[in-house]
Amino acid sequence: MVDAWIWVLIPIGGICLGALAIYLEHQKKMAMIEQGFDPEKEDQQYRKEDRIQGGLVMIGIGAAFLISGFVVWTDFMQPYGLVGLICGFIGLALLISHATEK
Repeated sequence: MVDAWIWVLIPIGGICLGALAIYLEHQKKMAMIEQGFDPEKEDQQYRKEDRIQGGLVMIGIGAAFLISGFVVWTDFMQPYGLVGLICGFIGLALLISHATEK
C-alpha cells in the first residue's frame, strides 16, 4: 500500500519544487529591479568558462555511462553505452563551441 503512495507523492513533490524555483527566480528579478539592474541584460550574459565546465562535466558523465555500459554487459546495462556516447558528444560540442567563440 505504501508503494502506491510514492507514485502520487513524487509528481506532487516535483511540481512543488518547480513552483519554488519559479518563485525564487521571480524574487531575484524583483530584487535586481529594485537595485537598478536590468534583469534581461543579466540573463543574456554568461561566462565563457561555463561552456568549458559544462563540456567537461558532460564528457565525464558520458565516459562513466560508456564504461559502465561496456563493463557490465547485460541487457539492462547495454543502453547506457549509447547514453554515454550521447553525453560525450554533447560535451565535445560544448568544448568546440568554446574554442570557436571569439
